[in-house]
Amino acid sequence: MDYLKIINLNKEPFSNSPDPDFFFQANAHVDCLQKIELSIRLKKGLAVITGDVGTGKTTICRQLIRKFADDDQIETHLILDPGFTDSSEFLQNVARIFKKRRPVKGATDLQIKDSIKKYLFRRGVDEGKTVVLIIDEGQKLPGQCLEILRELLNYETNEYKLLQIVLFAQKELESILENHKNFVDRISLYYFLKPLNFKETRAFIHFRLEHAADPGRRPSFFSYPALVALYLATGGYPRKIVNLCHRIILTLIIQNLSTAGWSTVRASARRTFYRGNRARKGALIATMAILCLGLLFFAGSYRTSMKSYFTGNDFGPEKVSSPAYSETELTRKNTNVDQAELSRPAKGEIPSINPYIVVKEVIQTGESSLNVLPMIKKTALDTAAVHPELLGELAIGKNETIGRMIQRVYGAFTPGKLNKIRKINPDLENPDRLSIGQVLRFPFIPSKDNSLINYYWVEIAHMDSLRAAYDYLKDYPGDAPSVVMIPSWNSIEDLKFSIVLKNYFMEKALAQEELGNLHPGLASKAVVLDEWAEGTSFCSNPVF
Repeated sequence: MDYLKIINLNKEPFSNSPDPDFFFQANAHVDCLQKIELSIRLKKGLAVITGDVGTGKTTICRQLIRKFADDDQIETHLILDPGFTDSSEFLQNVARIFKKRRPVKGATDLQIKDSIKKYLFRRGVDEGKTVVLIIDEGQKLPGQCLEILRELLNYETNEYKLLQIVLFAQKELESILENHKNFVDRISLYYFLKPLNFKETRAFIHFRLEHAADPGRRPSFFSYPALVALYLATGGYPRKIVNLCHRIILTLIIQNLSTAGWSTVRASARRTFYRGNRARKGALIATMAILCLGLLFFAGSYRTSMKSYFTGNDFGPEKVSSPAYSETELTRKNTNVDQAELSRPAKGEIPSINPYIVVKEVIQTGESSLNVLPMIKKTALDTAAVHPELLGELAIGKNETIGRMIQRVYGAFTPGKLNKIRKINPDLENPDRLSIGQVLRFPFIPSKDNSLINYYWVEIAHMDSLRAAYDYLKDYPGDAPSVVMIPSWNSIEDLKFSIVLKNYFMEKALAQEELGNLHPGLASKAVVLDEWAEGTSFCSNPVF
């Protein structure tokens, strides 16, 4: 029996073949494609796309060819493996793919270049077409071949280049380019492809499953912790994600399971990826850790003894506060603040991590950068103020998952939040297996960024307890405007749970207009929030 039918899929969702129907439009991939297309249509000459192995360069290459397939004014030529022995072999190959026949036997390099030049002028000037040469695995190109490409880029009119070159390569090309400055000077577009973030990784997996199943019947093979484990194991590299997901689905079929959890993903990752000399590396890491701890102990003892010598008093460890952004950064005009990124595993390694003790708390769930408005309605709030340890308690309902609960309470799911919940609920042994009626305590986790004070919000309700606010969200009508919860605390109002419209506004008049458009049942108690009490700490930031 076909294993795809067992899991209610119509075709293989995680195949390494570059199926155009499975092209996931990640932000970086779409942005890269658009910039390449613009460079080609403007006839700028040379575009270079680099990235680590498995980031999707070949996929973009195929999409580029597909995009121009129906355009009669653009002709594309592809070189898949440019591992040529010398520049003459490369030049002959270029002439052959352009003119659909091999150069005359015994023709010199100069004669071949002249024939290519005539071809480009005929196609580009006389016929008004755009000739594109796409080279994949560009890091294999010998240095002499880069010089040939540079010479071909010299064929131009007063307005544009006659040959458009798109070079896809691994990062090794960067060291090669350092010795070819003349070639670098010809680059009109340079783009470095990065791996997917957590949000894109999750969407990438769901996208493939959705396209492999019947419409509206996408199966859920991965729990939230499984998705986190999968992201940590793959680092967000699409090729690794595909390979690991394929292994996991086979494991589910063999073990007769319906959903993969953290442990399933970790076990599959160990069988999927080459780990190298893990024991030797582990020993080295352990040795370095012991040395670092020894140095820290020595430094701490020395500091304590010197403090006692000069003051006669011992002192305890200092409390260091590291806010996400300083007040100066918040008020700086038109500044882009980069989000913190997760530490990614080294190539070929699977990070050895306790399932829910993750070093970084924040997995990006929105854009890769935060645009800070030049206008601040209020000074940065004092997030260091004392706040309660507990937000409240919630009982597990039918079909409830801890991932969905975290998302409703804190605005987004992250491993850090899950870790804190596990710490405050020691009886929570397996987050994938919750019992109906089981009570979970939710800690107060201050948001590291208070940029939500820069905007105007429409509050349709507020409660004094987490349970009341959560029940309100669960019973909220699906056809009404989307809302989110903002838990907050300050010394005046104590704990407060505001239910606000998901859309926020930069002008108060727009927020008031939105309030006026609400259904009378919602509008009767709705207000526009434009200020927050000093010293307020927040547990979420819906801006993200």
